[in-house]
Amino acid sequence: MKKYLLLIAIAALSGCATNNWHWDKSGADEQVYNMDMGQCRAQALSGTGGYVNAGTIMILNSCMQGKGWYQVPNR
Repeated sequence: MKKYLLLIAIAALSGCATNNWHWDKSGADEQVYNMDMGQCRAQALSGTGGYVNAGTIMILNSCMQGKGWYQVPNR
């Protein structure tokens, strides 16, 4: 059960395509997205031992928003 929950949390952090939304930033390309997401992921997981929880997801989202990204619904 723990492994299953961890996989769900990792998918949530990675912006899995099964989400109903995606990150968008005016003028940004995939390279910028990958760089920003990598930095935010590292920040969110820092000191957690790799464990993902609601707090790490909130940190990741806050970091991305701080870099100018916003969530938009998938079409």
